Amino acid sequence: MEMKQTLYIFIFVLIFAIFPGETVASQFDSFLPDELDFDIIFSDIPPEFDFSTATIFSFKKLPYITEESAMKLISLRDSLSYGYIMNNYDEIDGLSPMEYAVLRQLSTHKQQSSISDLSGSLRQGYIHNPQTEDISDSKYYLKAALSTSENLRITCIGERDANEQRAFDLFSANVSASFDENRIKVILGDYRHGFGQGLLYSRYGRNFGDGTGIMLRDVSRVENTSFDESYYLRGSYISINRKWITSQVWYSLRKLDATLNETGNAVTLRDSGYHFTDSNRNNLKEQILGTRFKTNPLDGLSCAIAAALSYYSPSLAQKDGEPYFHDLIGSTFHHISFDGTFQKGASTFFIEHVREGTDDHASISGLNIKKGTIKTTVAFRYFSEGYWAPRSGGFNTFGENSNEKGVYSSLQTNLPHKTQLNVSCDLARTLYRRASTLLPDSQQRINVVLRKSITKKYNTWIGYRTADKYEKDMRRWNCRLGMEKKHWINNKMRLQSHIAWSEAKDDGGPYYESAIDINGSNLWWEFIGGVFDIPSYDSRYYRYEDNLPGRGYTLPVWGRGGLFIIVAGYGPLSVRYRYCDSDMMDFSQQMAMQLDIIF
Repeated sequence: MEMKQTLYIFIFVLIFAIFPGETVASQFDSFLPDELDFDIIFSDIPPEFDFSTATIFSFKKLPYITEESAMKLISLRDSLSYGYIMNNYDEIDGLSPMEYAVLRQLSTHKQQSSISDLSGSLRQGYIHNPQTEDISDSKYYLKAALSTSENLRITCIGERDANEQRAFDLFSANVSASFDENRIKVILGDYRHGFGQGLLYSRYGRNFGDGTGIMLRDVSRVENTSFDESYYLRGSYISINRKWITSQVWYSLRKLDATLNETGNAVTLRDSGYHFTDSNRNNLKEQILGTRFKTNPLDGLSCAIAAALSYYSPSLAQKDGEPYFHDLIGSTFHHISFDGTFQKGASTFFIEHVREGTDDHASISGLNIKKGTIKTTVAFRYFSEGYWAPRSGGFNTFGENSNEKGVYSSLQTNLPHKTQLNVSCDLARTLYRRASTLLPDSQQRINVVLRKSITKKYNTWIGYRTADKYEKDMRRWNCRLGMEKKHWINNKMRLQSHIAWSEAKDDGGPYYESAIDINGSNLWWEFIGGVFDIPSYDSRYYRYEDNLPGRGYTLPVWGRGGLFIIVAGYGPLSVRYRYCDSDMMDFSQQMAMQLDIIF
């Protein structure tokens, strides 16, 4: 084992010395949260997206792209060129880490043109672990879409998870139609909407380590395009826009997976999307009826009120002998939500307040200020001890949308000498405790990232993060220092390299990575090699890994070892191989293949 690890280090350090360049994910790899699911985020990037003709409305349909960023991208596109921006997306200033991730995925898409009003796409892929010969450990997925201009669109999604006996564990489909110059939209099938601050319904989670980009807005893409089988509704959705009033009505009827007790009541909802052969399936019926009215009575002012009724059969019951501070009890749940934004000059105030029944409630409110190169946000939240909503994605440090209050603040600014500073701080406190509950009373998270551009080719950054859980000696901190460089050869090949140090609790080690990007007219490929000597799991190094188009991973490494990744594509076919091993991690391999057809 020692001989093999020494060989890893020698080979990859040699590659680093020969090929100096920039990191594979330069603008968003200093601190990536481990809870991000890039597959869900990238599922909303259409394979036929055309950057050269995209409008602000088209950009806003993409995940995490704000109107401000869309205007900046269009301005750069019109003044430079599509090819330059896609090859140098990491040089665009002022975007959030998630926006850089979305742009990187867009850069892998091959632009297509259609000679008729009918267009479509088909994506199918296969993921396999070579360490096992059991085919049940593999995954197959497909996504098909067919559209006629902007008026009618059909989407079908299928996936077979590991350990599943059925051909498709997940099958999702929807038909979307627009009428009256897009003022009326109707969806039949599966959909995911979101509004306000996500306390009642949310389409995307939020990466609060990014800083100032936390304020949600009404999502413009309502159809379900994600392989996540837990958070979409199934039924019908109607939106009508008339002058300064927008009305929405939705109805959903789904069968969910649950654990039933001896009396037949549901005590645990299964939301992981993975189900084994001995688990119950589709034994809980969920019905949801909701409506929302949004108005823009004044310039810069937007406010809305929503109501939802959720019914479950069999009813939800309390679990016995488990240390949960709140269990869902009953069969019927009522929610009323108010949300709004008010923009005045450089300041935007946002709020959402939700009442569940008569007792429980939740609120998020805050202020976002953008002035020159300075962006700052402060937000407050409160979840009563029993608050719960069926498809919520509200901001919550402890991971449950109940029993917490907290404050979040962030700052992003450009400093002199091409230096950018991002700071965020989150403070949270539980509202009450049980003797059997092992959660801390309070928690604090701080992220600080300072990035400096030395020249057009060289960048350096330093990042510091703490996670404190008071009164239990559970404080954890992590510090990272990195340097990056890139180099283009004939505008077709890019040599990249990255060196970093990751440390926690006075115990740390280095991470080295090098890569070669080659972008031809039909063939493209990327070779990535890395070595690391990180002495503990606490000081683990998270990195975003290049993946097949539309997919992405955020995986940590620790111990002493190395990794090797190759991603290649020719025309519609993409393949990927990953190898990673260290003395503290389980050895892992993965092979994947994907076919993308666009017409």
